[in-house]
Amino acid sequence: MQKKENRYSVAKDLAANPTNLTKNGVCSKCGGCCSNILPLSEQDIRRLRSFAEEHKFVPRLPAGANLIYAHCPFLIEPDPETQPGVKICAAYDARPDVCRIFLCSNTNDQNARAWMTQFGAAAMPEPANVWQVFNRTGLRYDGIEIPYDQAPLCRIANDKREAYEFHVGRPVSVMLENGEFVPPSMILNISQLGLQIFNGAKNNVQFISFGQIDQILSEACRVEFTEDMEKCAVDGGNSCEPDHENTGPTQTDSNETDAGIPGT
Repeated sequence: MQKKENRYSVAKDLAANPTNLTKNGVCSKCGGCCSNILPLSEQDIRRLRSFAEEHKFVPRLPAGANLIYAHCPFLIEPDPETQPGVKICAAYDARPDVCRIFLCSNTNDQNARAWMTQFGAAAMPEPANVWQVFNRTGLRYDGIEIPYDQAPLCRIANDKREAYEFHVGRPVSVMLENGEFVPPSMILNISQLGLQIFNGAKNNVQFISFGQIDQILSEACRVEFTEDMEKCAVDGGNSCEPDHENTGPTQTDSNETDAGIPGT
């Protein structure tokens, strides 16, 4: 019962308290809603990739040996000298469907209704990392940028014969045993004990042990259970078999905030 109450209160809070960054309902061009983690369809990805190829657009990461860049790669500052703080979408005409619908002055319910008005009852696509358009993650550790298709991964299984796969640089959303909802958050590091993530809603890095997880909400993480995973399903809980690990960020550079987000 407690978990149901917690889930309801989270949904109620999100619905009633939007983060309004507009100026009287008009986009303020602050870039505050331009996250790297967005609901993306395959069509969105193809459209963005085609735009980038046609216009020879190559995103640049800020300097720093260790970097967690949690903004969309298409977010740019057109003229920092004459328009400081103004940020726009370089791929505005090719932007994802969710960006065409979303307005940060709306509640979640209002944005959901706008989505259904435009696209019908079709489910919104799963959150994904926009940097995958360029086969990148937006992460740099010890001076080395992590490619999207070569990022460390981990497979986990439980005694219910459910199996999931986690990749560094990709999002995951979970419900914890204490009833806390973790929204889609980028995975930064993987170990046999759990996941280090960047929680954009809280603007911080946190560690989630596999033992804390009550439910994995990201369907994109679900994979087929195979017999060789039997050894992973131990003691009625979850365990992880990483294919390869990385140490993750151990410090932030001078051009980053404490959460590892480049200062703006």
